[in-house]
Amino acid sequence: MMPPKQKNQKQGETVADKLLGKYKQYIAKEIYDNHGLGPRGKDNWIESFPYSTSMESFIIKNTKLWIRLLDSRDSNSSNPQFLKALVNRIVAYLADWAENAPNRAKNSAIKALKRELWDNNSYIQGMLLWQQQQRNTHRSPQTVAAKHKRERIANAKRNYDMHRQVSLVFIEVNQYNIKK
Repeated sequence: MMPPKQKNQKQGETVADKLLGKYKQYIAKEIYDNHGLGPRGKDNWIESFPYSTSMESFIIKNTKLWIRLLDSRDSNSSNPQFLKALVNRIVAYLADWAENAPNRAKNSAIKALKRELWDNNSYIQGMLLWQQQQRNTHRSPQTVAAKHKRERIANAKRNYDMHRQVSLVFIEVNQYNIKK
């Protein structure tokens, strides 16, 4: 597995930071396409759109979709540590907008977004569960016992073959001495 903070030598930017940049472009396009353009002169959707629960639901739904559609050929897309780092960056980005909700501080906005994008994300939780089941399956007492049994049989076969070879060498040496 790749570490979640693999550095790019040229820019000092992590892979998660690069994906965050792509996410920002994606979510801004989705918001502008579905909710219209913001006030003239403001190109930042966070400043342009006031908080609303319907908008928050839209953002969470599209963020979950974006996470689900990460490139499956990239091992990071199924690496829990990487996904957690990416979700934390997305949450920090979205918290600036979500804190505008009535009676919500930035910390509670971060907790609510994390709960929705990590804890209640069926894709991530399903993937974590599947990976845990795979680890348990490959390390179950039955599979460990079967592996030990195969190793014991292989060792016994090697020992038997070695014993036969040594016996044959002794027989040859014994016959050699008799022929002289």
